[in-house]
Amino acid sequence: MMAPLVFTLTTRIWQLAAINLTALGLIVLGLGIFGLAPACAATFWGVARLNELSAGQLSKGMWREYRAEFMTANVVVLPMLLVCVACLAMALLLPMLALLVLLPLAWFAAAYALSCLFAISCLRGSITDALSNAYTAFWQAPLRLLALVVVLPAVGLLAGKSPLLFVYFGLSAPAFFTCHLLSGALASAMPCKREILQ
Repeated sequence: MMAPLVFTLTTRIWQLAAINLTALGLIVLGLGIFGLAPACAATFWGVARLNELSAGQLSKGMWREYRAEFMTANVVVLPMLLVCVACLAMALLLPMLALLVLLPLAWFAAAYALSCLFAISCLRGSITDALSNAYTAFWQAPLRLLALVVVLPAVGLLAGKSPLLFVYFGLSAPAFFTCHLLSGALASAMPCKREILQ
């Protein structure tokens, strides 16, 4: 009775570790900042297909997704991340304005960037398609996205306490949590998942 559960659990752990190691390699390949957005989109793509593909197939598929969505992910997500970082930096200089304008703006920019990554991982298309799908995703589950923006850095801090935990699960575990939280809310708004390229 326990054997199928143990097998499923160990397989899932191995798949998440493979996804995370692949994502870290893709970030390094993209020279850090330019590899972050496409690697995160590829991570969401891999996590959404855990039940369908083996660890090796997930890594190969993530490489294909990374190459296919490199430009789209960077053009769509990097401006949102820059707005978020700029607002947080300005919040240090202007504390009174921070609570009223800058921190909420950074929070919304980070949530929209997360919805962009999720939309890119679900559907292939142009930059305009990615922005419109992200807009739809954002307004279908705004509270879940805003809550994720608070929870994911906390998970990152916990993973940062143990470097080995970050290496194996620092990106894949939050992506797993994010995909499961958002996919149910967005099932009616977003079209079916993209085909699996093998």
